[in-house]
Amino acid sequence: MPKVLVLGSGPNVLGQGAEFDKAGAAALGALHDAGYETIVINSNPATVMTDTHSADRVYVEPVTRQFVSQIIRQEMPDAILATFGGQTALNLVMELANDGLLSELHIKMLGTPLNAIEQTEDRELFYNLLRNLQEPVPQATVVEDPQDAVQFVQRVGWPVIVRPAYTLGGTGGGIAHSDKALAAFVQNGITLSPTGQVAVERSIDGYREIEIELVRDHADNTAVVAVLENIDPVGIHTGDSIVVTPAQTLSHTELTRLREAAIKIIRALEIEGVCDVQFAVDPNSDAYYVIEVNPRLGRSAVLAETATGYPVARVTAMLAIGQSLADIPLSPAGATAPTTAASEPVLDYLVTKLPRWSYQSVGADRRIGTQMKASGEVVAFGRSLEESILKAMRSLTWDTDDEYLNRVRHFDDDTLASHLIHPEDDRLFAMLEAMQRGYSVSEVAELTKIHPYFLERLHHIVAMLKTVADQAGDTDTLMAAKRLGLSDRRIGELWQLPAEQVRALRLEAKIVPHYSVSGTNDGNNFGPAKLFFSTYGEAGQQTPMQKDAVLVIGSGAYQTRQGQEFDYGTVHALNAIHRSGYAAILVNCNAQAVSTDRDHSDRLYFEPLTIEDILNVVDAEKPVGVLTQFGGSTAARFQTALSQAGVKLFDSPLTELPKQSLKEPLKLRGRIPTDPAHVTAQAAQIGYPLWVSPSKRHFAAHAHFITSADMLAQFLTSAHLADDQVIRLQPYTDGATYEVFGLKDDTDAYVAGIVEHLWAQNANVDHMLSVFPTNHLSAAQRTALAQVATTDLGQMNARGVVQLTYIWQRDHFRRLYVQTIGGGSLPFFAKASGIPLVELATRIFLGNTLKELPLPEITQKKRQTVYVWAPVFSVAKLTQQADDLNVTTYHTGEVMGKAGTFAKAYYKTLAAGNNPFPNHGNILFTVADSDKSQALKLARRFRAIGYQIQATPHTANYFQAHHLPIQRIQNKHAVALSMAPQHNADGPQAIVYTNDPMDAASIRDTVLIRNVTLVQGIPLFTELDTLGALLNVLESQRFATVPQGAEPEADDEDDE
Repeated sequence: MPKVLVLGSGPNVLGQGAEFDKAGAAALGALHDAGYETIVINSNPATVMTDTHSADRVYVEPVTRQFVSQIIRQEMPDAILATFGGQTALNLVMELANDGLLSELHIKMLGTPLNAIEQTEDRELFYNLLRNLQEPVPQATVVEDPQDAVQFVQRVGWPVIVRPAYTLGGTGGGIAHSDKALAAFVQNGITLSPTGQVAVERSIDGYREIEIELVRDHADNTAVVAVLENIDPVGIHTGDSIVVTPAQTLSHTELTRLREAAIKIIRALEIEGVCDVQFAVDPNSDAYYVIEVNPRLGRSAVLAETATGYPVARVTAMLAIGQSLADIPLSPAGATAPTTAASEPVLDYLVTKLPRWSYQSVGADRRIGTQMKASGEVVAFGRSLEESILKAMRSLTWDTDDEYLNRVRHFDDDTLASHLIHPEDDRLFAMLEAMQRGYSVSEVAELTKIHPYFLERLHHIVAMLKTVADQAGDTDTLMAAKRLGLSDRRIGELWQLPAEQVRALRLEAKIVPHYSVSGTNDGNNFGPAKLFFSTYGEAGQQTPMQKDAVLVIGSGAYQTRQGQEFDYGTVHALNAIHRSGYAAILVNCNAQAVSTDRDHSDRLYFEPLTIEDILNVVDAEKPVGVLTQFGGSTAARFQTALSQAGVKLFDSPLTELPKQSLKEPLKLRGRIPTDPAHVTAQAAQIGYPLWVSPSKRHFAAHAHFITSADMLAQFLTSAHLADDQVIRLQPYTDGATYEVFGLKDDTDAYVAGIVEHLWAQNANVDHMLSVFPTNHLSAAQRTALAQVATTDLGQMNARGVVQLTYIWQRDHFRRLYVQTIGGGSLPFFAKASGIPLVELATRIFLGNTLKELPLPEITQKKRQTVYVWAPVFSVAKLTQQADDLNVTTYHTGEVMGKAGTFAKAYYKTLAAGNNPFPNHGNILFTVADSDKSQALKLARRFRAIGYQIQATPHTANYFQAHHLPIQRIQNKHAVALSMAPQHNADGPQAIVYTNDPMDAASIRDTVLIRNVTLVQGIPLFTELDTLGALLNVLESQRFATVPQGAEPEADDEDDE
């Protein structure tokens, strides 16, 4: 049996998200079905790819040369497949090839040849390839020095686009309009590019951007899966652009020329699998340029698969092992007109993708350009472009929709015009607002460079809004508005009626949606009729389910604090529903989510996650119940409305908590956005620092760390809180916390295990480490905590998974939070403990009791393996203001390390999180007085294994008094300057920083240093015990070198 190693993409970061998990899981299934033995390497615990059953052997290990090389020598695979691991896997496989490992062990590259990676990632080879194919490319040069870029600009003029080689999501690049911006982009790009190479191109921003997704087999046969059109012009990263398929503005001649060019390119590269070719098309002629080629599966391929039903990931895997397009069946067994992968989809509907940004909680630079910043995306289907756009807008979730509308309505004319010219994340809403203020299509086109066709569709929406407002209560108008895609809520606002009353009027007039099946209109059938979308005014195509069904609500677009970990729970819930004998129905709008792979549900409704759209599906399907626990706060907020509508909920809201000595978070209600004085006064009574959360039930998932009254005021301003919003305040508590994972049925409770959270100083929940089994609790303490949690669970009305967080204070445990939305650390705990909590919880919802379930016995015996979870950040793309104390950083991904000790597992998380501890260089110490003695011992050990020590004045004085050679750094704020890219040679490669957690000035320094280190990718350590554990690993990897006679003596304080 051939053995194939499949590389994963590691943690989710902006520009490389969960779409690779979805594609990779499908590819593994295809390889298994074809009889191949599969091995997976991925460091992301929230992926289905790293579940034990996903492959024959699963390694949750860093996707780096050090660890992958070791696994390759251990497993000796016959072939390696990097197509499903994004830029991370492509870069890694090039390293392995350059090291000679692949040729030494005779390992074959599948799918994407090495020369294809080189020719598409190395910009000079890329330009040469296209010129040899006589395909047009923009004027460009490849530089390794900023001065060469200046000389190029002198020839071609401003502006220019800077594109670093071998980076993902446009990282490090941008559009430069001045010498200063050019120098900054080029220097940053050289630093971030693994090859130190940057391309500088004459800017063609304003051109139409077209993507063609196509596949090729070993016999040189090709099939075009989808033609995607970016509504935003060239200059906006495709991940941040509004995208529609099929393409709308191309003539038949233009489309034919682009198809032929894409086919020529994939054949020249000899790719056996999928390829994405991006074109820039002149808006005033039929001229075009090739601007990018991605020789792998990516975000656009997953969108194409969702839109067309063509299983791109599965087909790509089959092509990689040598099958031909015509030999890969796509239609279900027994189909009267069998379809193969050689067939090309032809759609009779439109699909729109909108990016989902998370700026609302990040407080970052909201301008969009060539670097991708979106954390996720939503996808909507419709019979018209207007319908799909409006459905996509409300798929962003109502609070985001409202936030954008309220924001642009308050723009003055100059600000609005600026947002049209210099796009930010609110661009779509700004265009609609401009048209409502009287801007013509041509005026908006001139300012935005967007094709007039799309603006005419937006103008149609604005005209319909006016018609609806003028025809209040008219049934024909209501039908026309629903056909165009307007929601009951928006119509109600125009008619000054609640959405529930509009729904009642609709139902009375028999204006209800019908559900169409996504597929093709040319007779091709790419699988069972599973994906449905709503539309008005035509007959539906679905038939009733033949058995009892459970409706699961997904979590929607990925965003900070609600990411892939919730979809992990959704997937396992759907699978458990199947195994329990029920039909599984899913409502979701996220093409990147594994749950929206059609194999996981009997019916998939790609619909906005609003109460209107969910109730419409409930009316059509009549499920036996609805499950919301694994859809995050997005799904949880529908619980009350669904209950009021008479829908059975398997998981109900947590309405009561057992009393305890710890004061629960202080609840404040009323007039918070307009009168923050009430909140500020209460905060002053509690004292800073403190936690503030706008969540009604899930405090921890939405908590913000606040260090001052100014920071609180900034949060209240930027959070866009409703007038009746509940705000919760809680004092800052220093020390480790412990999260208990429990299960609850109607009568009994079960404690599955305990995870320890190690917090960084003065940081929000996103900066913690999680450890399983606990690192600092004795067996007696673990037993005591389990008993406390069992008692608390027994007094709660919750069912299913319950996550309770406690802190050890003095001599007992105090409860901090309770969470019932089944996310956060849940995937990490499931992998570390081996306990399938989601499946067990789902069986409880469907009628089993805890006594009937196979619950593993919890033992307090010491485990042989330690698991560590760590966050991964993408803040470098989100903000240019590293020194802004109001910027709050949240993680976009996560990694897991496992080893025999905490130290080694932690070392792996640093390597997996693209933030490895440096092998040499400067380590800066700036520590509180109470930590100086311990820090001195650590600094001596670092120096003994070859590191140079830097210190700020007070720490430097202490170190020098104890005869440790150091380099003095004048003050903490000089640290920020020293870490800028141009000072990296002299600046620190790692920072050790501790402070007084109750001192306001120290807290501000902590925020500053943490932001700068995140932006620059420099390891920061605020806990000396954690650093000491890491140092144990570093010392084990090398020998200390100390001159004869210079052995360190005992510290003075040790003799006292």
